Amino acid sequence: MTRPHLIGKGLKSSDRQLRIAAGRLDLLFEDEKGNLVIVEVKLGKIGRDALRQIRSYVHELRNTEPGREVSGILVCSGIMPAYESDLRKQADIRILVYGWDLKVRDW
Repeated sequence: MTRPHLIGKGLKSSDRQLRIAAGRLDLLFEDEKGNLVIVEVKLGKIGRDALRQIRSYVHELRNTEPGREVSGILVCSGIMPAYESDLRKQADIRILVYGWDLKVRDW
């Protein structure tokens, strides 16, 4: 990604399409403190499956990268209404939405 500032300040690209036991992460970044940020990009609206996917990635990296904080970001076009309350409860998963103009903003 050539403009990581769109999803967070001070992020440095670490890897793309990284294969781990839980699956393949879209993007992996490091923040200024060396903590890991997993970014999953979805083309449409998301629900519980996207949350389950990124949570499994976060869980695995927390186990394989001890001493580093790991968080996740889901980038999508929106949230399916039935899952809004579940997704709002996530403390370590941030959700960003993009619109037709491809500007990324907090959900």
